[in-house]
Amino acid sequence: MDNDKSVVIKENNTAKIYHIRNNHEYGKFILFYQDSYLEIICHTTYGTYGHIWSSPGKSAYEFMLKMSFNTFVEKMSEGRHLIVDHDKQEETMIKKVIEVGNENNWSEKEIEYQKSLVQEICHCGYVNSEEFRMLICASELFENIYNEDYEDIEVEEMIHPHLENLWNDLWVPLISKIKEESLIEN
Repeated sequence: MDNDKSVVIKENNTAKIYHIRNNHEYGKFILFYQDSYLEIICHTTYGTYGHIWSSPGKSAYEFMLKMSFNTFVEKMSEGRHLIVDHDKQEETMIKKVIEVGNENNWSEKEIEYQKSLVQEICHCGYVNSEEFRMLICASELFENIYNEDYEDIEVEEMIHPHLENLWNDLWVPLISKIKEESLIEN
C-alpha cells in the first residue's frame, strides 16, 4: 500500500459542525468551505442529505445563507424531492375509474372494486412518480384503466414533507445561528 494513492488524508481548518435541536428534532450539519466551495452534510431525524456547491468568483458560503426553499430541496435531495401527492392522486384516479367504467358499462360492483385498488395503491407510503407508475403497472388497474399505455399514467406530485420539516425545524435555525455568529465575528 506504499504507492496506493486511493487514500488521501487532508487536514482542513475550514470546517464547522453545528448541532441544532428544535421542536423535538435534531440535526448535525457539517460544513466544509473555502472561498468558492462549500460542502454540506446533514445527518438529521428527517434523513441524511448533502450537497457540494462550487461557484468560481462567488462565495458559496454566502449563497448558502441566502438560499431559497426551492433551491434547498432540489439540491439537498439531488432532485428526489417530489413524491406522489396521495390525496390528489387518489381523486384523479377515481375519476378515471368512473370515466372508464361508464364508457365500458361496468357494474357498480366492478367500479367499486377498481376504486378499492386505487385506494390500495394510493396508500403505499412516500414514493416518487416512477415508483408509483411501477406500482400501477403491476396492478390490475394498468390493464383495466390505462389500456397498457404507460404514458397515460398522470401523477400528482408534492414536495416530500420531510424536506419541508427539515427546512422549517432545522435549516432555518441553522442559518439564523450562522448569521448570528457572523455578526459576532465582525
